[in-house]
Amino acid sequence: MDFNGDYYYKLNRIFLSTIGLWPHRYITLRQIQCVVSSFILISVTFFQLLRLITTKYDVDLVLRVLSSALPFMLFTVKYITFYFVTENIKELMQQIHNDWNALKDNNELKIIHRYAKAARLFTTSLAILIYVCILMVICIQYVPIFLDIIMPLNKSRQTELLFQVEYFLDQEKYFHTIQFHLDVGLIVAAMTILSTESFCLTLAIHAFGMFKITSYRMERIIDKSAPNTFVEKYYVFHNNIVTAVNGHRRAIEFSEIVKSTFAIPYLALILLGVTSSSVNLFLLFQVIMSSTTMDDLIRCIIFVFCHFIYMFSTNYAGQKFIDHDADIYKKICNIQWYDAPLRTQKQILFIIQKTIKSYHIDIGGLYSPSLEGFTMLASTSLSYFTVLCSIQK
Repeated sequence: MDFNGDYYYKLNRIFLSTIGLWPHRYITLRQIQCVVSSFILISVTFFQLLRLITTKYDVDLVLRVLSSALPFMLFTVKYITFYFVTENIKELMQQIHNDWNALKDNNELKIIHRYAKAARLFTTSLAILIYVCILMVICIQYVPIFLDIIMPLNKSRQTELLFQVEYFLDQEKYFHTIQFHLDVGLIVAAMTILSTESFCLTLAIHAFGMFKITSYRMERIIDKSAPNTFVEKYYVFHNNIVTAVNGHRRAIEFSEIVKSTFAIPYLALILLGVTSSSVNLFLLFQVIMSSTTMDDLIRCIIFVFCHFIYMFSTNYAGQKFIDHDADIYKKICNIQWYDAPLRTQKQILFIIQKTIKSYHIDIGGLYSPSLEGFTMLASTSLSYFTVLCSIQK
């Protein structure tokens, strides 16, 4: 699908295509990619949970297993739910295409270009952040092997697997084979979270751009260059109102499609994310208090950091929906409505009544992403963390 803004969405298309989540025409290839990626994510999760069944119950072990198994469950749910909404993805991209083609005003084109550029910058930054974190986590496990080469001891340093797993194999003998499987699973998980989250936030940023264009149109309802005659002035103002209202309607329709596509799966991700962040926060606390190895500390810090960055970015996007729609209300209230004909003033009053309540993304009426929501999730994670500390004592 080629259009004026196609350049800004190429990275999203590449990332989604890599793991079979882009609705391209090669359906068989996409199905094969889906089966392979799902199998890798499920298998890595399964062998971690298997450790809980085959090992004697121990609180520390359970928490260590859950600290990595829960995020993989989150990645698996994210991948599978995203795969089944590919038709919605196609519809969303078609609407983006139509929105770009519908814009003719140079200032409006500048606005949509600015927001699309911000979305591409965000995707690039997120890719760099995730790849750096994954590279660090993978390299940590090979530090003992590297030290044995440059600074050998009387005996080889002990190597540990990236996660707590059970393969019913000799882990020392098949260390590299098992670790390769875990590394591949980690890379697929990273690609899943990168491609899906960057795409979701790119959609959100496009919606922000459409809301901003609506604000720009609201400011221009009262056109000072309009003819002085009553009929011509009313005609110009009426056309400006229709254009602004249509822009607002398109922005809300696009946002509603995004909400209906991703809201319910996001609710499950919130539950898994809060639980996982609490467990990883507790493990970080344990690592700091027990003065264990530096690689454990770095791994825990990365896991906790990624959890809170994820929660903050999704809630920040929800807050921006509220802010951008509220800006429309401010703009319509600040225009010089008293210079308009009486019929136009009545139309403006109707718009004010419709925009007085800010639009927000809600998840099944249970949760609304916002900065306040992030504070609530963070406090919930800390509450679970204190519960785990009390249990441990």
